Amino acid sequence: MNSGFGLTVGRRMALGFGAVLMLLTLMAGISVWQLDVLSQKAKQMAGADARKAMQSMRWERNVSVNGARSVALLKSYDAAHSERLKREIAETSREITAIQTELTGSIASEAGKAVLAEIAARREAYTKVRTDLLRRLDSGQELTDTALTKQFQPALDAYVASMAKLVELEQSRFDKAVAESEAVAMWSEIVIAAIAAVALGIGVGLSWWITRSVVQPLREAGRMVEAVAQGDLSREAHTDGRDEIAHLLRAVSSMTSSLKRTVTEVKSSAESIATASGEIAVGNGDLSARTEAQA
Repeated sequence: MNSGFGLTVGRRMALGFGAVLMLLTLMAGISVWQLDVLSQKAKQMAGADARKAMQSMRWERNVSVNGARSVALLKSYDAAHSERLKREIAETSREITAIQTELTGSIASEAGKAVLAEIAARREAYTKVRTDLLRRLDSGQELTDTALTKQFQPALDAYVASMAKLVELEQSRFDKAVAESEAVAMWSEIVIAAIAAVALGIGVGLSWWITRSVVQPLREAGRMVEAVAQGDLSREAHTDGRDEIAHLLRAVSSMTSSLKRTVTEVKSSAESIATASGEIAVGNGDLSARTEAQA
């Protein structure tokens, strides 16, 4: 019997607990690593990607607001109202320029650069049309509806359409970052669950192995001792292990063999004594018979 692979009980216990602890450490390490990845993804979403998406939407909103103000300005006949609209348009245009500069420096993808280049061209065309119409208005010329519908509105619509492309692009990048973060979280859950299942399986297997390699030899030793107690000295232990329980079995087997030899020797001695006693009795009988015959 050698169910312990030649390992002592202490080493088997250490091996079992060590394997489980190693798997638990691995699971904890992967958990920490994935949490760090998720943290980086969260920072990315809350940082650069989120800001670019937010700034692109802010730019689009400012363009729409300035477009509405420009239409109102081109149709206004109130000088005070016109001056207020011009100040608001100029202030929003400066904000748009700051946003454009920021996004031009932060967007590195080729698709993003192409959209920014298109926006810059559309903005330049739109600004040129608006400036020309305002100059004509300031010179006292009356603007017709055709100038607004055929010149200004198409330029504004093209500008807004190009902005919509940027918003869509940055929103898709943000959604992609969110999807990647969710994928990392799901993958982490699967890996951790798999390692936990493996740890559980190995723990159960090692527990069964350790229990079997300890309990079975102990039961065999118990059966041998019970047999000796009942006078059966014929049982022998067959083990080639090198652990403590194998030593115990060999010791019990050696004890049984010693008792068997002792009993055999005692029995042989008893038989010899009985034979000698019989011979002495026979001799005494013969002696008595001869004595009586002589008398």
